This record gives sequence, C-alpha cells and structure tokens, in this order.
Amino acid sequence: MSARRDVVIVTFHFPPQRGAGSLRLLSFARHLPELGWRPRIVTVGDLGAGDPSLIDRIPADAEVERWFTPLASWAYGKGSAEESASRRLARSFVRRVLEPATAYPDPALLWSLATGWRLAWRLRKDPPNVFMTSSPPHSLHAVGLVASGIADVPWVMDLRDPWESNLPFGVSRLRQAAGSFLEGNALSRAACVLANTARLARDLESRPRPPRRVVVLPNGYDEDEIRRARAEERRAGEAITIVHAGALYAGQRDPLDFLEALAQARQETGRRVRFILPGESSFHRNPAFAERIRALGLDGVVECPGYLPHTQVLSMMASADLLLLIQGKGFHLQVPSKAYEYLALGPPVLALTSEGATADLVRGSPVGCVVHPTDRPGIVRALTEAFGSQRRVDRPSPPPGVFSRQQITARLAATLEETSGTEHVY
Repeated sequence: MSARRDVVIVTFHFPPQRGAGSLRLLSFARHLPELGWRPRIVTVGDLGAGDPSLIDRIPADAEVERWFTPLASWAYGKGSAEESASRRLARSFVRRVLEPATAYPDPALLWSLATGWRLAWRLRKDPPNVFMTSSPPHSLHAVGLVASGIADVPWVMDLRDPWESNLPFGVSRLRQAAGSFLEGNALSRAACVLANTARLARDLESRPRPPRRVVVLPNGYDEDEIRRARAEERRAGEAITIVHAGALYAGQRDPLDFLEALAQARQETGRRVRFILPGESSFHRNPAFAERIRALGLDGVVECPGYLPHTQVLSMMASADLLLLIQGKGFHLQVPSKAYEYLALGPPVLALTSEGATADLVRGSPVGCVVHPTDRPGIVRALTEAFGSQRRVDRPSPPPGVFSRQQITARLAATLEETSGTEHVY
C-alpha cells in the first residue's frame, strides 16, 4: 500500500459549531482516512452556542488545530457569560473600528488573513499533497490566496454556497467591487473549485474568468443517522405533523405566506395539525411573528422548541407527515443541506421555491412537490392533498442526485488525487 497522503482543510465551521457546514466537514474528517487520506483540520475554537454532542463524533486520531479563536470570537461578537464588562466594551469598540474595513465579504476576513499567513509558512515547512478551504464565510478563501502565493501546494476551493448570490443587502458599491475582486482572483488562482450544485458549476464555468477546473460536490446525508431515524416507530392517532428544520430569514426563508395557507387549509379540512420549527432565527424571537400566529388562529399549532441536537431533529423529521422547505428568490444556484436529509428520510416534501437547483432536486423525487413561495392558492392545494392522503408506511430509497456523505467523501478523495497528481495503490 502506498504512503498515506495529507490534505490540510481550513474551515470556519467545525464541531462544536453546529450547522450544515460543520456536518459536511466532519464527514470529511471521518471518512477520508478510509480512502487513504490524512485530513489535518485548521479551524476556530468554540464560539459559543455550539452542539457539544458533535464533539464526540470527531475521530480520536483526527488532527484538529484551532487557530486565532479570540480573533474570530471578537469578529463575530461572541463572548461567555463570565466575560467582564470591560472586555465586552473593548470588543464592541474594536468591532466598530474594524467593521467599516472588514464587513465585506464577512467579519471572518481578519481571521482569514491571519490564518493565511500562518498556514503559508506551515505549508512551506511541512507541505501536504494538497490543501483546501471551505466556505462560507467566503472571506475564508483569502486563506487560499495568501497561502498559495507563498507555498507551492495545490489549492482546492470548496463553495458550500454560491458567493455572488450571497452578497449582503445594501452593501456599498466599493465593498461590492472589492468582494468581486477577491472572488475573481480566488476562482482563477485555485487549482480546482468544488461547487455544491450542477447549476452553480455551470454558472462558474460561464464566467469571463472561469476556474481552471470545476467539480460538483453536493451536500448529502449520513447513512447511519438516517437509518436510525427511519427506524423510529410512528405513533398512531396524532395530528398531521409538519416540520421545517433550521433557521428562517426574512426575504429568504419567510414563513408568513405559508402560515396564511396553513390556516386556510386547516379550516377547510378540519384536520388537527402541528407545525414544528426546530431551530433559531429572528422570526422565533420576533413578537410580530407570535402576534401573526395568534391572529391566524394558529396558537397551539405552531411550535418553536428552539435549537435541538441534530440527531433529535432527524428523528422528528423522520416521523413527520410532511417536511417543509422554503427557499426564497435569488438562491436558484444552491440547495439547502436539509433537503438531502429530507429526501433520504422518505416523508413527503413540500418545497416552496422558484425555479432553480432546489426545485430540480425535489421534483426528481416521488415524494417531492414544488410550489412557488408566493402562490398561496397552490400551497393550500398542496396542503389539502397532503392532509387527505393516508400516512406513508413505505420508505422510498433516496432519489437520483441524493448521495450519502460517505459517497461524497469518496468523490472528494478522487478529486484530491487528481488535483495533487497522486494515486493511491490498494
């Protein structure tokens, strides 16, 4: 067997931080060694509001280095409950001073620049076969620009979300131009760019300065987690249960039109309904959101339990009668990570989205239904049909385009081999 090959992976999201990004990178750390690659993770420490249960899933022999955590913590305004008042004041002052220069692409820019310089000298001293940066936050690819300019190591750039379509609303033209300049240089410098949907890959390849190579590497699901969640027994006699996992955002994942349609469908059918929203977002804490729920007569119907461990949410999703997906306009190149878990679990999926990558994926499943997010009559029809159908007892296999994280990691390993010019001999 050939010698094990090394890949340095730089990511801002890694356990104990929660979310889809952490799960994707955790799967790489878990499965790359099985494929002859030793991942060396460079990330930040605990920024607060994490998921401690994810720490237990990091392999015992994984190499994880946490750099410049205080700088990352200051950038994102995180602090512990024990933090002194003077330190909180100092943090606030520094953020106000630095924000005008670092607000675009995101507050992680200073961490990325510092990490890029440190990584560059690490790569020169102890070069791996290849190194990789994974975003968002998108300023993290400044790490790649700095390090690849100093060290002669191939760079793979992982875009878990599109960059251009994630521009902050209301940014100045100067900041927008600076961000586009950074993105263009990163795309042209990287030896390979990983796009998480085929639509994003085509968009990148159509740019005036296209990347040298683009590989589609979508998000996915964990086979063991899905198997355990699917094994959960359904309890008979409950109300129709609808689940939307994850955060909600005004203008992006706005549930207000859905709530209007839900109230109407519930009134027309007379069915008992539970709408569960595990996760945290500004909607959950907004008094206007609670008032709207009351005005629609949905008190006792809408449940906001807050953040729950990922495995608990998967069990909740597996036992649902309907899984809800909301994807606002301007996000046609990407697919929310939870969509892959939805479709792997098997319950019917209602996607409120315009045409794009998400609609393509959901339509490819026998359990998927796509309705435009502002088509209230269409949403009512979809809900009425779902309420009137018998509960599913069969669990269809994941549809085409929905892969496990193990399969996706195998595709990543092959890409790393091609990019670094190495080949593993078994």
